[in-house]
Amino acid sequence: MRAKALNEAAAKLNQRDQSRAERIARFNEDLGLLKTRNPFAFTSSGSLSLELTGVIWDEKKPMALIGGDVFTVGDRIGDRWVYKIDRDSVQIIDAEGDITVLKIYVEQEQ
Repeated sequence: MRAKALNEAAAKLNQRDQSRAERIARFNEDLGLLKTRNPFAFTSSGSLSLELTGVIWDEKKPMALIGGDVFTVGDRIGDRWVYKIDRDSVQIIDAEGDITVLKIYVEQEQ
């Protein structure tokens, strides 16, 4: 039952992402913008960059800077989705319902 609900949610998010990507592509073409780095592109190691480098906190619509791109709750990152954004961490979920927590890495001064 849970897998079916997740698959339906994934299908809806996938349709929304395709529609969003098409609108962005048309917008870029209309403005004559150069293509930028694909946020869903694989790194040289073959995996997506899931480094959380920042959070723009807003109670109603928090945003996360992951792999150099900005995401909100429900946005797709490769085969995963942003599930929850907190002030210092982000939870992403995959189609099986497994949640990965990304934390902001802060380098300590020595």
